[in-house]
Amino acid sequence: MRIFTYTLSSGSLSINTADGVTQLSVESNASSECTIEGNFPFQSFSSSPIVLESGQSITLMATTPASPIDGVTITHVSGTIDILIGA
Repeated sequence: MRIFTYTLSSGSLSINTADGVTQLSVESNASSECTIEGNFPFQSFSSSPIVLESGQSITLMATTPASPIDGVTITHVSGTIDILIGA
């Protein structure tokens, strides 16, 4: 497995199938905030952003390398956001 680490301090980062990401962890550092949004409509609902506030985190894992994580956008709001990606 290859690991990518990054501290997001502005803008956004999108994860798509072609990136081959099988693990994704995002942590909002102290006094920081970001949003996480998917692109998959469920039933009659469209995805909407969820907010990770200071100290909150989320981890996503693909069930197999043949089905990598797809359609996730991490958007910086304030502070710094730590991102760890496994492929």
